[in-house]
Amino acid sequence: MITKKNNKDNNISIREIDRYMDDFYIDKNKIENIKASKDMNLWVKESINQAQADIEEEKKIKGRKNKTVAGIMILISISFLIYSPELVHKFYPVQIILKDLNEVLKVDEITSKLGIDKIIPKAIVDENGELIFKKTPKYNIDNLD
Repeated sequence: MITKKNNKDNNISIREIDRYMDDFYIDKNKIENIKASKDMNLWVKESINQAQADIEEEKKIKGRKNKTVAGIMILISISFLIYSPELVHKFYPVQIILKDLNEVLKVDEITSKLGIDKIIPKAIVDENGELIFKKTPKYNIDNLD
């Protein structure tokens, strides 16, 4: 069953609607007549300064994150070069330094004990001077006697 509500808002005339619209209409003259107190001007300046400070802090944080990621990538790259110095076989002096580091740090022994050499292949230079990546066998059997 549909019932009708007696509401005073249903009987609004067009003139009343125009009057309400005039109250909400904002023209250029009304905007220019808005006056802010001195406290409000100070508040606006402080808000802008705080926003600028927040933006600068965000830029610093982003810069620190980028530097950290770049540092981690460089460390990973250097560790791969120490693990497999043949990657730079065309730069012989660098290769010798990396081989010495590999021997001093005993990287081959550590990687074999941890099982990393079974996951990450090691670079080997073949007779033609080209790089080959070779994983160590899963089971290392030296003597079958």
